[in-house]
Amino acid sequence: MKIKAIFVDLGGVLVVNEARKIKDKYELQHGLQKSVVSKIFRYLQTTDRSEEEIDKILTKNNIDRGLWDQYCAELFGSEKKNEGLYTILQKAQKSGKLVVYTTNNSEALVSLMEKFEIKNFADLVINSTKFGVTKPEDNFWNISLFEAQKLRPNLRAFEVLVIDDSEVNYSSALKNGMQAILYRAGKSDKKLNQILD
Repeated sequence: MKIKAIFVDLGGVLVVNEARKIKDKYELQHGLQKSVVSKIFRYLQTTDRSEEEIDKILTKNNIDRGLWDQYCAELFGSEKKNEGLYTILQKAQKSGKLVVYTTNNSEALVSLMEKFEIKNFADLVINSTKFGVTKPEDNFWNISLFEAQKLRPNLRAFEVLVIDDSEVNYSSALKNGMQAILYRAGKSDKKLNQILD
């Protein structure tokens, strides 16, 4: 099937980090459970949150704010641009494919795109906070397709390739009729090149 649009996850795919390693470290050294960290990030990503709301969710989960700030600083400090994937996306865009960033992380979105000089590259950015729905919810993909159709009116779900590093997001995209690749930095680029050629 011909791919006409690429929905690429911004954090963890186009901008990679050491999240797994850092989560393991903080769970082992500080008892910061990975499942709790994921739950808190999901809460933070559904809409813009005030400092008071962040403090409240941390307190509710017995997490010290200083430890949380330290964890976030280490996580965001480990980020770097995925040059290999960026090159693949540039080639795809030059061949006429729509490139759409998808993200659940509104707080860092603008600074992340500016930091890695990728702000003006995407044809469209789908930020879950704007719509109040996050990946892997079905409505996230419905909204993403609807927004992309404003640029490509005849675009259909099966013509979209989703590139994401989360298994639940990958599965959700497939369930919603899109093509998808479960992305692993450095390991998926060859397959991706084959799919997009």
